[in-house]
Amino acid sequence: MTDAEKLRWRIEDYPPHTILVLDGVLDLRTAPLLRAAALKALAAHPTCLIIDAAEVRLTEDIAATVLPTLALNAAVWPGSAVVLCATSPALLSRLARMGTRQRIAVCHSLAQAKDIASTQPVLPRFRERLPMSPQAPRRARGLVDRACRSWGLAHAVEPARTIASELVSNAVLHAHSESVLTLTLRERYLHLAVSDGSQQTPRQRTPEADGGRGLLLVEALSVAWGTEVTAAGKRVWATLSAE
Repeated sequence: MTDAEKLRWRIEDYPPHTILVLDGVLDLRTAPLLRAAALKALAAHPTCLIIDAAEVRLTEDIAATVLPTLALNAAVWPGSAVVLCATSPALLSRLARMGTRQRIAVCHSLAQAKDIASTQPVLPRFRERLPMSPQAPRRARGLVDRACRSWGLAHAVEPARTIASELVSNAVLHAHSESVLTLTLRERYLHLAVSDGSQQTPRQRTPEADGGRGLLLVEALSVAWGTEVTAAGKRVWATLSAE
């Protein structure tokens, strides 16, 4: 039996949330499959990802660590909450021993999971479409100023301005397209994302290279950063601490 046959999954839309339905065995071989499925579900940037694991059987305790790790990663990007619906005594017992309740909400029915998801707040957001021009980075910094002032994040202004300026400059110089800068605040994290019209992913240079070191600066200033290819181009994101 292949890993895909041992653990089956499907994604269901439940706007503004997403449900990942699982059926089968969770062990060390299928844990990476669960992670990959969750990443696909998170690509839609749901407010909340509901993982319906009611039909999942845990056969190796250590494989359960994939779930709180997913919740932690989802909080960093794209800022989604994660709610787990589980009925397996082995899985529930393992999660309880791991002390994961602060990282992932656990409930015993899909209806309860949906109720928890419905309490998730709409994330505060600032967004601006920027032209393919030398003025775009300056306008990006202005949007960061307004967002951070509105949210009381004085400590995050300078790193966020630098990151936004670098990502928007890349869109102008390398993607040769207009871009959209989005800032979102969720609990402990400030999320920045720049979408542009090119599917070519940015290439990070080494510190010794001449020029093109902006992404090294983004990496140094952020908790995490990455790139997503979209139907219309790509999205480059970075997450900063809001605390």
